Amino acid sequence: MEVAPVSCNSTQMGALSLLTRVLLHQIIQSQCNFHPPSMDRRDVGEVAIKQGFLDDYDFIVVGAGSGGSVVASRLSENPKWKVLLLEAGADPPIETEIPGLVFDTIKTKYDWQYYTEKSDKAGLAFPKGVYWPRGKVLGGSSSINVMLYVRGNPKDYDEWEELGNPGWKYKSVLRYFKRSEDNKNKDLFEMSGSDYHAMGGPLKVGTFLTPTETMRNVILNGAQSVGFEKNEDVNGEKQMGWGKTLGTVDDGKRCSAAKAFLQPAENRTNLHVIRNAHVTKIILNDKGEAEGVEFDLKGDKLVAKAKRETILSAGSINTPQVLMLSGVGPADHLKSLGIEVKKDLPVGLNLQDHILVPFFLKFHGSEPYDDEAAKREMADNIFLYFLHKIGPFAGIGVSDTVGFINTENSTSSVPDVQIINIHFLRGLPTFAKFIGMFGFADGIQRSLLEEYKRGDILVHAIILMKQKVPGKIELRSKDPYEHPKITANYLEDQSEVDTVVRAVRILQKMSKTKPYAKHEAQEVKVKLQSCDLLEKDSNAYWECYARHMTASCFHPVGTAKMGPETDLGSVVDPELRVKGIKGLRVVDASIMPTITRGNTNAPTIMIGEKASDMIGSHWKKIDKDLEKQ
Repeated sequence: MEVAPVSCNSTQMGALSLLTRVLLHQIIQSQCNFHPPSMDRRDVGEVAIKQGFLDDYDFIVVGAGSGGSVVASRLSENPKWKVLLLEAGADPPIETEIPGLVFDTIKTKYDWQYYTEKSDKAGLAFPKGVYWPRGKVLGGSSSINVMLYVRGNPKDYDEWEELGNPGWKYKSVLRYFKRSEDNKNKDLFEMSGSDYHAMGGPLKVGTFLTPTETMRNVILNGAQSVGFEKNEDVNGEKQMGWGKTLGTVDDGKRCSAAKAFLQPAENRTNLHVIRNAHVTKIILNDKGEAEGVEFDLKGDKLVAKAKRETILSAGSINTPQVLMLSGVGPADHLKSLGIEVKKDLPVGLNLQDHILVPFFLKFHGSEPYDDEAAKREMADNIFLYFLHKIGPFAGIGVSDTVGFINTENSTSSVPDVQIINIHFLRGLPTFAKFIGMFGFADGIQRSLLEEYKRGDILVHAIILMKQKVPGKIELRSKDPYEHPKITANYLEDQSEVDTVVRAVRILQKMSKTKPYAKHEAQEVKVKLQSCDLLEKDSNAYWECYARHMTASCFHPVGTAKMGPETDLGSVVDPELRVKGIKGLRVVDASIMPTITRGNTNAPTIMIGEKASDMIGSHWKKIDKDLEKQ
């Protein structure tokens, strides 16, 4: 049988079943919507390999993640400026569009696949170290994350300004959050008002279209039963409490930073994007000026020059790696690897992350499991998603149901713990992918999967809002392709463990309330040989549990710290300029002096928005002064 070629406009799939027709059409249309053909024509990589660069660029942006996509798009709004955006990865695969397949792209070529160094204090259940996925794809980690839109606590940004960074307090940065936002939840917008939310920005912020109200009500009612308040908008007037947050989703599909900021720029001829471009170093001259970058493209070494600025937006791991490979970093460390020191700065230090410890509950354990019924339900859910963009595949369990609590002081306005909740319906493959993503030891994975056969699983993920002892990123060698050394320093401070134990006790109380009991909630016993020798349910047991099960919430920040001249631990100034290097800035999560209390994607996009304003204002003034001469 002859098969007609498929195009982005194809709607007729021949004599296929209705389900297959819908699936294929939606997959094709979704991919075309993300990646317009005009973007292909503006990937100048092949031309650069054959002929060199035909354009002189005003700005070069390294990394098309949550910071880089924003700054490249915003700078290219000025038609007089030519912008080159270099991304080490390629286009995101179709799986990234579908929220329910979020774990399918982890540990693939779209992920840098980092591991931390082994520790004797945390992550003991992970044979290879704690896994740190980072997006190696257009959109960066915003293309593979869980899509929660959480800004953090207003005091986070007030603290940044108090540390000597003028212009970064909450009232100053709020407008940049709002400038990005296109809030699709009109009820929430009307409730909180325009003081906190906005419509019309490039970043779609909406509701996960999942029919999970039963489990959501169990969690929220259980939280209220033990004294916590309900909060309809954790990005509004107050952060504390339990409620449903929004995500970077639109009509049941992911809205990554690339989709939000690069797709609207598809017709701008002054913005070039090169995929699969691995930047190996910043080119620095003898005057301490950044001239551009050197990068690898399909085995060819290329050099691109920037007349105005080079902007590093490679993320909290890759940004310090590139800086150190370029000779900007701790002098002793660089000298030990034979790297010429261009500027002695504390690059790679101040590494902070949100430490995650999972607490597992099983539901409906007495109900018999019907494998055939589960398969039929799976088919129905696939059909439901691709036809209407609703159902389990339109979200990630109840991950949009979050709690911000203070385990020590119930009247505090700042949380010490965030609880993210993920509900895994029995019969779906997502739970196996979830625990496989973290990389627990085989015995632990087997024991959890056995429990999953006997009931639904709810993961209450305990997330510590502040890390007491920062970690660090170091080079292993001068090889730009070798993963750097990540020393996470999880649970180095006993108070962190104590916070986890207090959070466990709160979740245990919730699990014994009527809303939970109605659904036969039971604690899942994780098999940990050394912990099982301790007194059952004692604080000592839960400390042992925490030190074994410590994972990452995948929010590394701080490795190119922002600070004033008096802050000897800082790398960039409040304008995000690398200290002592002219023409080089950092625009990503690595500039955070302290980690925000909540998911870090929205704050990183805000950083991109504010940086774009600072860079644009600086160069517009220079251009205007030149015109007067």
